Amino acid sequence: MDTQGNAALVGDQIEDAQAEQVMDMLEEHVPLSLLMDLTAPTGPDSRAILEAEGVPEQHWWEQG
Repeated sequence: MDTQGNAALVGDQIEDAQAEQVMDMLEEHVPLSLLMDLTAPTGPDSRAILEAEGVPEQHWWEQG
């Protein structure tokens, strides 16, 4: 495999790991709006996302 092919493979592995981390946070009920703010502060309107999602039944930020 050439250098460009190796770089593409490593890039895919990094993207897969990042996607898995995001999915883990969503499974832990971290609001999508918070993830959006952390990853793209100038991105979609997080207030609108939070209003659409509502407050989670489990308050993940209170779990000890």
